Amino acid sequence: MRKLVTFMLAAVTALSMTCTVFAAPSPTSIGAVSTTGSTATDGKGKAITATIAETTQKPDTAVVADTKLDNATIIGSVDISLPAGTTWPAKVTVKVAGVTANTKLVVLHYVNGKWQTEESTCGDGTVTISGLMSCSPFAFVADKTTVTTTTNGTSNGTSTGAANGTASPKTGETAAMPMVALIGVLAMAGVVLVSKKSRA
Repeated sequence: MRKLVTFMLAAVTALSMTCTVFAAPSPTSIGAVSTTGSTATDGKGKAITATIAETTQKPDTAVVADTKLDNATIIGSVDISLPAGTTWPAKVTVKVAGVTANTKLVVLHYVNGKWQTEESTCGDGTVTISGLMSCSPFAFVADKTTVTTTTNGTSNGTSTGAANGTASPKTGETAAMPMVALIGVLAMAGVVLVSKKSRA
């Protein structure tokens, strides 16, 4: 009996040495402009390739306020470029997570040192910018209450935007804890039983 109790106590000690780790909460983002999956056409309606890259160029608070949107928030800022020799005006459609046809959004285009508004329409997960006469940094400003909040970034590929991130891994040894508790109870019961027998 003493050997059994000793074994159970050893098991409890070994299992209790495991360390339970808790991951940080998964980040939440409002919208995200994808750098992949875009489509574009030139002034003749011919399909062309749009290249989208991340950029740090963003409008300041005053420019965002000038959009007159309620709860205005920059949900993404990217640099869009089209092939040399493109026939203007061009049209570019980019993927934007959280955007729907009902999203209130303004596309700002940085031209000659100033931000100007471009004609745009929203779809389900897309924003189409029309009438482009040049390319450079673009900022997507939306009423954040009309954009679907997404967790763990977006399924649209590499993206830029507000507070994008990767899902936190699942951690914690929840399955081991009940086993430790059970063995601990049995071990204590064994200790009490052995103690009583020793006194008898």
